[in-house]
Amino acid sequence: MKLIKQVKATTKFAGVFPAWGVVGGMLLLVVTLSTGCVKTTGASVQTSSKILFASTCSSNYEIYTMNPDGSQVVQITADGTDNREPDWAPNGSQIAFKSTRNDEGTNPEGDFEIFVMDADGSNVRQLTNDSRDDRHPVFSADGKSIYYVSMTAIGNFQLYFVGVDGGAVKQLTEMVGGVKMPAVSSDGRWLLFQTDGGSETNATQEIYKMRPDGSKLTRLTNNSAHDKVPHFSPDGSYITFQSKRDGDYEVYRMKADGSEQTRLTRVEGKDKRTSWSPDGKKISFQSTRTGHWEIYTMNQDGSEQKQLTSGNCDSHMPKWSGYLMKK
Repeated sequence: MKLIKQVKATTKFAGVFPAWGVVGGMLLLVVTLSTGCVKTTGASVQTSSKILFASTCSSNYEIYTMNPDGSQVVQITADGTDNREPDWAPNGSQIAFKSTRNDEGTNPEGDFEIFVMDADGSNVRQLTNDSRDDRHPVFSADGKSIYYVSMTAIGNFQLYFVGVDGGAVKQLTEMVGGVKMPAVSSDGRWLLFQTDGGSETNATQEIYKMRPDGSKLTRLTNNSAHDKVPHFSPDGSYITFQSKRDGDYEVYRMKADGSEQTRLTRVEGKDKRTSWSPDGKKISFQSTRTGHWEIYTMNQDGSEQKQLTSGNCDSHMPKWSGYLMKK
């Protein structure tokens, strides 16, 4: 596999974030004030978990990390292209993401391709190079492979996987309407995904699970509204997802067999894209309740919803580190 580019963590942060950067060889907290000035104060940094997300606060989409309380925001990518949908490796050492970058002429069409980088933004490698739109990368539970969806010749998306070091690509689904948004159980025994319409679901987006080899395909949701973007709890007993069944996108939770579907968010605005904390006690998600897409956390029952990001920009796609780590 060819090395595309190395990108190190940068000290260029969006003006709305408290952030961490390297100044004069010291790790310092960088706080951008409302005046646009920058103030630095010394501090230490050690946490057991981080939240990945993508944000437009540096004009284009770039990838950031932060602590689960919203502190210590660090920008990981800074190449001026579109970098989105980051996902942690199980041990937190690598990040998979999609990007339109064309560092060495390997993506001249500017399509979304799948990339992997080290957790500090260095050692960026391009995994797919198929002149098609590739999206939604997620690591396998053992960290050896990456699941993603890719546009087919007939114009829908299907689920594929490829080794984290490249190699042969294998197609896993052939749904009439296509599939999107794969997710992996922490024991690696199940995959989740949403359909993208089609005759199987009467043109609605619905949630399925199956084994990684494609067997035991099981439909979990079935109603006239869109149900999408599923995510397993760390112990595999629950699945969170977003649904329009009550008029606007809200976050719901159900048992892993599709039973006990329960609404968790009830605030005006769209609530989407969940991710569970490693201990299963918290759920992160994105919401438009302030007028911009911002990232929030809440308890697994929907209580104590807290805003983590803010500003005149959009922050998307939170992913908690340590989610797939074996306990």
